[in-house]
Amino acid sequence: MKKVIICLFTFALVMTGCVSTTSKKTNSESKVIEIGVDDAIVKIQKKQSFVLLVTRKQCEYCEAMLEMLKDTINDHNLVIYDTIMRDDTVEHLNEDVDKLKAYLDRPDQTPHYYYIKNGEVADAQKGYTQFQPDRFWEWVAKNDLEGMK
Repeated sequence: MKKVIICLFTFALVMTGCVSTTSKKTNSESKVIEIGVDDAIVKIQKKQSFVLLVTRKQCEYCEAMLEMLKDTINDHNLVIYDTIMRDDTVEHLNEDVDKLKAYLDRPDQTPHYYYIKNGEVADAQKGYTQFQPDRFWEWVAKNDLEGMK
């Protein structure tokens, strides 16, 4: 009987040693980088490939989307460039929209995100709702953008 107990104890000890705890890995290179409208245009003109998010400070949907990204970006392998249009005055907003219109469709509708491939818009989607928080990440998966820096 003593041998059976020792065998069971040894077996249990070995099995608990095999159990590993999994921790969620975070990607330290994943981030949202704020850039100006002119900086976004330069990246497009240089024929770069990147994910561009167009937002405004006075846009509650933009704020909600940025909060969602802050909470989830480390679960993904992606760098997002957030160009924040100046909306402190109508003139500034119109100026930024006009600059971006030369390269992007409907930059006035925010938040709006674009997959820029070699300086051209390969895909775009607009809007954010807290009822569909995964919509952006589904778009990222559809375009196979994980790993883009």
